[in-house]
Amino acid sequence: MSAELEQLVGRAVMDPEFRGQVLDDPEGAAKSAGFNLADAELDQLKEIVERYRKHAEAGSFDALGGKLGAW
Repeated sequence: MSAELEQLVGRAVMDPEFRGQVLDDPEGAAKSAGFNLADAELDQLKEIVERYRKHAEAGSFDALGGKLGAW
């Protein structure tokens, strides 16, 4: 994971409002917050969001803890 993507995920972990924006529109949230992610990084972010949603629906966040710091 690139340093910039790590910063974005870290902000989403700490800022519930930003986290909601990322969950609603990962690419738009990244751009509006000034993150310049490469296409591969945007794909990775979308994958993270999708895994988060799947685990949220299942009521389990344990599998995400290592990758997202309990986001």
